[in-house]
Amino acid sequence: MKRIVFLITDCDFGGAEQVLFELCQALHKEFSIDVLILKQKGYFARRIEELGLKVKSYGLGKKVNLIYLLKLPLIFIRLCWELKKIKPEIIQGILFQANLFAKLSGWLCSVPYIFCAVHTFDQGRIKRFLERLSFKLAEVYIVVSAGLREFCINNFAIPEEKILVIRNGVQLNLSFSSSSELRKSLKLKDSNLVIGAIARLHREKGIDLLIRAFQALAKEFPELILVIVGDGEERENLEALVKNSGLEDRVIFTGFQEAPERYLDVFEIFVLPSRVEAMPITLLQAMSLGKAIVATKVGGIPELIEDSQEGLLVEAEDQFLMTRAISRLVKDQNLRKVLGEKAEARAIQEFGLEKMISSYRELYLGYLEGKK
Repeated sequence: MKRIVFLITDCDFGGAEQVLFELCQALHKEFSIDVLILKQKGYFARRIEELGLKVKSYGLGKKVNLIYLLKLPLIFIRLCWELKKIKPEIIQGILFQANLFAKLSGWLCSVPYIFCAVHTFDQGRIKRFLERLSFKLAEVYIVVSAGLREFCINNFAIPEEKILVIRNGVQLNLSFSSSSELRKSLKLKDSNLVIGAIARLHREKGIDLLIRAFQALAKEFPELILVIVGDGEERENLEALVKNSGLEDRVIFTGFQEAPERYLDVFEIFVLPSRVEAMPITLLQAMSLGKAIVATKVGGIPELIEDSQEGLLVEAEDQFLMTRAISRLVKDQNLRKVLGEKAEARAIQEFGLEKMISSYRELYLGYLEGKK
């Protein structure tokens, strides 16, 4: 079998990490796959290991400091040594640091094909400089949205012909155990209407904006409950915001969940209040389950949802518009149903997991069989 090395910055929990897992799960019988991680192993690394694949971590820390910088040359040498042993036909970097290491090590070790996968809007002068300096080493940049393609062209000067858009896909027809059991575990009453979010609790996800919007909604709708699924560096600040608002009994933090998508089953309204977003998998999952959606008009989200068709879109950072959009859906059950049905239909038509896997398979075979 042809050998592919996936090199990712970290492999805990996130959209890029989930895409890597789905690729490994779908393709490991067709290709010999090795997964290398610059930072620590995490949730999706463990799931990939359960497939029987080799996963190696180089132990780079999370924070950029002196120790972090001193480790980089040693890790690069170890990576090159690993590539010399594996002799892959393809190395694919995933996320900024791994992309840079994949390009340099792949070039130095004469890997025939070097791919880079871009899942986020990476900002900063240093990143821009390094991408402009190194993009010629890669055969292809895989991006997850048309908006991200334009970003790479404008910020990194990557030629359009080097960029391939492969949008994220999700498993359709998700089924869960009884929602009544989950409602019971959350101590929800039958009269409670639940709005919810699933996200890493980082500033870019905008959960603080959702909590502030909920402060106004809670006064108008006494049976409304907010459920926030996920964990992250902002959790303590978000819990303090809830406490200061006196809403501890109306806002539920579930913490990290290995199958966060199951909580969609109890959400009447799914909210994605992100400040920055490329192609959110949780939004695709909510669409596939026919949920009424409120989301911000950032990144790749408008490529998934047309305002007032598959959901309601609002400007990022606009707490008033977010509150008003959620209020509309709380008041109008029929609107929730109509928007949810349109969202589900579009997800089934455009964003199934098999479509994404097929696009990656076609890319790999196109190069390996000399069709590119």
